[in-house]
Amino acid sequence: MKKILSLAVALLVTTSLYAVPPQEKGDMPEPPHQHFQKMGPDFEKIAKELNITDEQKAQMNEMMKVDMERKQELRKQVREKMDAISDELMKENIDMNAVNAIAAEVQQLSADISRINKQIKSKKCFIF
Repeated sequence: MKKILSLAVALLVTTSLYAVPPQEKGDMPEPPHQHFQKMGPDFEKIAKELNITDEQKAQMNEMMKVDMERKQELRKQVREKMDAISDELMKENIDMNAVNAIAAEVQQLSADISRINKQIKSKKCFIF
């Protein structure tokens, strides 16, 4: 019975993680000078038409870099929380309140990652 309960909780937690949209390949950290290359094929042309200065490009790169670093930290926290859930499920006496509390934290962290992704996309749209 305990094994079935453990499996059910593990399945529930794993399923809830996949409810958050998968991260895009472009979400991975990259050198700041490459952000503009990823923003679209015509970014340099548009930047030139809008008279965006090198200083403004540098500021935008810095904003993107901060967002990427924050997402990396959140992903690290998600991994740590998932390890904590695994550890809790392996115990002789499983504390379901602890498992549920950690799962809620994982969901919040995943929501934070999604929020940052939306902010990044809106910043890109704002530029244009």
